[in-house]
Amino acid sequence: MEKAGIKPDIVTFVLIISAYRHTNSNLVDHCQNLFLSMKTIYHIDPTVEHYTSLVGVLGYWGLLDEAEEMINKMPIQPEVQFGELCLMLVEFILIKRLETSCKASTCHEATGSIYLYTCIKPVFCIWEMALL
Repeated sequence: MEKAGIKPDIVTFVLIISAYRHTNSNLVDHCQNLFLSMKTIYHIDPTVEHYTSLVGVLGYWGLLDEAEEMINKMPIQPEVQFGELCLMLVEFILIKRLETSCKASTCHEATGSIYLYTCIKPVFCIWEMALL
């Protein structure tokens, strides 16, 4: 686009940032630099959709601390779709903990994580229905 002299707009940035979640390799640094370039190079203020996309990319690649930091630093009031994303990240964290526990010599050590997940999963379903 840049070589053709076409400047990306708000929609283009949402699509490109979201695409980083679907690559075969971890290109989060490129994604974060693109996000920062919106303001510094293209003079576009990121919207909640841009933040949601970036947090989704960070969460997908397991950078949960960075995702949480981004959420806490957002200058925009989150909307319902952002709440859905946060729920997905919490579920992702629980599943990763469960997988880690099960990689131990026995799954006996995973009992706490399994119990926690089975207790919280119905809550996700209720919240998802409320968000619709």
